[in-house]
Amino acid sequence: MVRGLSRTMGSLASSSSSTNAPFQPGMKSTTTNTKPTWSGQLSFSSPEADFTSHYIPNTLTENDRSRLVATPSTTAVSSSSSSILSSFISSIAGRNKAAASTAATYVPKTFKEALQSHKEAIVVTTATAPFTILYVNEAWEKMCGYTSAEVIDHTLDCIQGPETNVTLATSSVAKLLVADQVVEETSSNTAVEPIDMYLINYKKDGSPFTNHLTIGTMTLNEDNDEPHFLVGVLEEISPDQVPLRMI
Repeated sequence: MVRGLSRTMGSLASSSSSTNAPFQPGMKSTTTNTKPTWSGQLSFSSPEADFTSHYIPNTLTENDRSRLVATPSTTAVSSSSSSILSSFISSIAGRNKAAASTAATYVPKTFKEALQSHKEAIVVTTATAPFTILYVNEAWEKMCGYTSAEVIDHTLDCIQGPETNVTLATSSVAKLLVADQVVEETSSNTAVEPIDMYLINYKKDGSPFTNHLTIGTMTLNEDNDEPHFLVGVLEEISPDQVPLRMI
């Protein structure tokens, strides 16, 4: 009986020794960890994507662990988001630049000023309907494709087309003239601010262009306070330069 008991105790000791033996390099583990573990990454691609059920040995360094749990989708999402954000910021910057140029647009106050050489395209019309063209400068001719002789005594219908917002142009002119009349009737010294808008206009060859148009009232000279004319300053821009407030 003693001999049998000794064999039994020896077997238990051997089993206990095998179970409690420390893990040695090169030994194969017979246990696996299948409990989902947070990967330490936020990819947002799916609720499960940020967890991993792979066994990660405790002997790995933090650097090794990060390489194992990193997912390609995280990099792809970050890259895509950065690209979209960059494009959006560029778009906003371009529109803000256009808005800044709007405030700086030069508008002649007198006919004498309009006749001076300007790089801006300028057109002068009567201040009453049908707003007959009285003068265009060289920059306007180059932009629109017409010569001065072709448009004098005609209207601005020559640069309008299917996509021209005639309602916007007409209402803006009416608003300007009403404001000017109020100033005149109240004998106010307040200057009537020019009005700007964005239109699709057409060149002589039929090609459309985005026109940043600024209009104002204009007198004959400095000594005459009563407005006799309307003046328009045209600026050809690209569609993506139209400020967000105008969309």
